[in-house]
Order: sequence, then structure tokens, then C-alpha cells
Amino acid sequence: RHALRALWRIQCMVRRMIGAKIVRGLREERAATRIQTVWRRYDARHAFLATVTITSWCQRIWRGRNGRLLYQSLDEERRSIVIQKYWRRFTCYKHFNRQKYAVLVLQ
Repeated sequence: RHALRALWRIQCMVRRMIGAKIVRGLREERAATRIQTVWRRYDARHAFLATVTITSWCQRIWRGRNGRLLYQSLDEERRSIVIQKYWRRFTCYKHFNRQKYAVLVLQ
């Protein structure tokens, strides 16, 4: 009877050691999985932020180019308007001087 009880204790200790080894393995596996998850998240976020940075850079370049082209066309239009204004002024003033001279000749 004493030997049977000793045998049960030995079996209990062995089962406990086997269980502890299994639990330790599961904990290590869970820790490794957690490390992999964190690393994949970091890597994905890094790639995403790089994409966002490149995208915003491209948008900034594109919008700046479009803005400069719009400014150039508006500036060219403004310059042509100024030239037209001075030409009209010149022709009107010339016509006015001719009429004024005609009036003075008639008097």
C-alpha cells in the first residue's frame, strides 16, 4: 500500500512536470506570436506612412504646378487687358484731339 501511494505521488509529479512543460511551451508560443504581431503592425504602419508621405508630396507638387499655370494664364490675361486699355485710351485721345482741332479750325 505504501508503494502504491509513492507510485501515485511519482505519477502526479511527472504529470505536473509534463503539464508545466506544455504550459511553458504555450506561453513561449503566445509570446512569439505577440512579438510577430507587433512587428507586422509596425512594418505595415511604416509602409502606410511612407505611402501617405509620398502621396501628399505628389499632391503638393501637382497642385503647385496647376496653381502656377493658372496664375500665369491670369497674369497674361491681365497684361493683355492693360495693353488694350492703353490702346483704347490712345485711340480715343487721338480722336478727341482731331475733333478739338477741327472745332478750333472752324471757329
